[in-house]
Amino acid sequence: MRPPPPVVLVVHPDEEARTTLYALLAQEGYAIATRSRAQDALEYIAKHRPESLLASTHLPDLGFKAFLGHLKEAGVDSNTIFLARHDDVELHAGSNGSSQVLAWPARPEDILAAVGRSSPTAA
Repeated sequence: MRPPPPVVLVVHPDEEARTTLYALLAQEGYAIATRSRAQDALEYIAKHRPESLLASTHLPDLGFKAFLGHLKEAGVDSNTIFLARHDDVELHAGSNGSSQVLAWPARPEDILAAVGRSSPTAA
């Protein structure tokens, strides 16, 4: 019996960005959940513990540092990748611990490489 594919939670306020990321990751064999708000993402994470988290640094309901703080409090050990505006990458990269920060929009190969720690083909 084949193990289930790794789950990636995509959190982005823009529907087009969520759709683009969903399509890219689904094509590579990941199972994907999407949320548009940080609070919804935190609720999902508490119940499901996805292998990877791909989230915007600009969520409408919770600032980046507050969202990061909630993730740390919850003991989230997912592969965490943040998507930041090009001019914000350095700002967020220095304040997020072991998480990765990619400039958004990011190249598909960069997203796949960042999420690749839980790759369906690497298992």
